[in-house]
Amino acid sequence: MSMGGEEAIDSTAESDNDSHLDSWEEGPAFGVGEDKDPICEVPVEEWVSELKITSTSEVPIPENLVDQVIGQEAASIVVRKAAEQRRHMIMV
Repeated sequence: MSMGGEEAIDSTAESDNDSHLDSWEEGPAFGVGEDKDPICEVPVEEWVSELKITSTSEVPIPENLVDQVIGQEAASIVVRKAAEQRRHMIMV
């Protein structure tokens, strides 16, 4: 009986996590981030010199194309919804 309860809790947690993606409210990344994200005060040149990457081949690339677009969380919401409805979408 405990497994059924755990499954119900897991599905509730998943639906709570996905619900922010359907929200178009104002805020950081439409609910994906937090207003309290730290502001980096380190200069870019200094930050880059500390990276342990010698080649672009070492940079991880997400498998899903929509996840490869940086800073376009709102667009990814639209793309996922269009995919659910079997519609076409062009991201430029």
